Amino acid sequence: MAQDQEGVYKDGSFFSFNDYRLLASGSDDLHVKIWDLCGKEVHSFNSGHVNNIFSVQFLPSGQGKVILSAAGDRSVRMHSYTYSETSHVWYSDGRVKRLAVTAADPHLFWSASEDGIIREYDTRTCASTELLTFENKECKSLALNENRPEMLAVALNEAGVPLYDRRNVSRPLLTLIPAHIPLTDPMRSFKSLSVTHVGFNNVGNELIVNIGGEQIYIFNVFDKVEEPDALQSLKDILTKSVPSGKNGCLCRKPTARFKKLRERAKIHFGNQDYADAIDAYSTAIAECDRLWSKGRDSQESCAGDLCLLLSNRGASYLRRGWEGDIYACLLDTIRALKLDPDNIKAHYRIVKSLYELKQYEMAGEMLQLFKDRFPNDTSCGSLEKLLNEKRENSIKWVSNGTADYVQRLCGHCNTNTDIKEAVWFGGRDEYIAAGSDCGSLLVWERKSGVLVKAYEADKNILNCVQPHPSSCLLATSGLEHVIRFWDVLPEVGLHIFYKIHFTFLKFCWVKLR
Repeated sequence: MAQDQEGVYKDGSFFSFNDYRLLASGSDDLHVKIWDLCGKEVHSFNSGHVNNIFSVQFLPSGQGKVILSAAGDRSVRMHSYTYSETSHVWYSDGRVKRLAVTAADPHLFWSASEDGIIREYDTRTCASTELLTFENKECKSLALNENRPEMLAVALNEAGVPLYDRRNVSRPLLTLIPAHIPLTDPMRSFKSLSVTHVGFNNVGNELIVNIGGEQIYIFNVFDKVEEPDALQSLKDILTKSVPSGKNGCLCRKPTARFKKLRERAKIHFGNQDYADAIDAYSTAIAECDRLWSKGRDSQESCAGDLCLLLSNRGASYLRRGWEGDIYACLLDTIRALKLDPDNIKAHYRIVKSLYELKQYEMAGEMLQLFKDRFPNDTSCGSLEKLLNEKRENSIKWVSNGTADYVQRLCGHCNTNTDIKEAVWFGGRDEYIAAGSDCGSLLVWERKSGVLVKAYEADKNILNCVQPHPSSCLLATSGLEHVIRFWDVLPEVGLHIFYKIHFTFLKFCWVKLR
């Protein structure tokens, strides 16, 4: 099926209301088009914008007939697409990069613009309010929590994501940032970090953050906010008396339950295929975490497995050395040490990670603890020699006051555009889908963080990935003049869908000449 339209698609928004099953799209040709789920064009109109369209949304109160659009001409427009007319225009002082709506307030919508302002609009009065202002910063995206519609997340041209209660925006509820980013080597200051997309899951307790120039992260915004971060955990280890593994510790010897996965990971590690080793360990750790959640008896049975898997995955992170891997090793080995205070390798890897993160003072304190507990271990000498060598200036580590990320997703590239999305996918948000600068559509398993499949979805760059709210369907678009719909073959159930790693995904496309 083909329709005429020129330009790059910037954003897509699904709408579901009674019999409506529509996709709205905007592109560089300044037109807004409406498609049904078979890829057939339902309607098209000139938006009135004079620069690239960056975002489109259906207004929840508009019964599928009112569309909002935002563009690089610094304007937001409201359209009645039935009559192909623009009913109102709002202006800002910067390019408007994202619009957001919520069913809880169907007459309101919000915008994020590069003048550093989050605006709230009331379509009943056509009034706009400057809800939040960020001095000398650019707003790239925003998201509202459908289960807690007062909660607003803002994506800026920096790595931190502030969360606000929009009823009182005097200060953020908290700011989310992977703790290793403030520890970054100043030598890479030339590389700008900017959050390109934020989005809450269906339950509303987790936020996905796509950081340009970095990775994709998931944060828990409720349950784990008060848990200590890595810095506080290390201080607790250094200052508090930790019981011996033989005295009240849950840790037992590893069982045979995960032996095959451990052996597979060991082979990958020996072949220096560290990414594959990490995936094997992550799959086993996810299953261990599931067992752990069942209570004390299950915890006692799998604690030894979990401790070993975490420690070994930490070693794989340490060897791979991708952006954020050293810190990921630190998180794993801290957790392993909490499970088993007698874990010698966890002590060693914590010291090594702290050294690589230029936390020399804390590395020295941890090494002293290591020597006190295991005075005859020969690896203490090599660590001591390492710490005594000439080294760069230490980087100050300050706690961000919140819990760390709960999942990190690697494998995509997000450096060439500032609109790249990462979205929840599946009836229970079992998967994460995102585009990449290589044109791939990538799909990760949420619980393990393992990349399960990659598809060629654009010949250049894939920016936009939008899930249908009630069907197992994705719409993607990039620099090609194409929107692709990705669906599951009808005869394949979701369970098989997972087992075969999306092999039966198909796509139909609307080709735009």
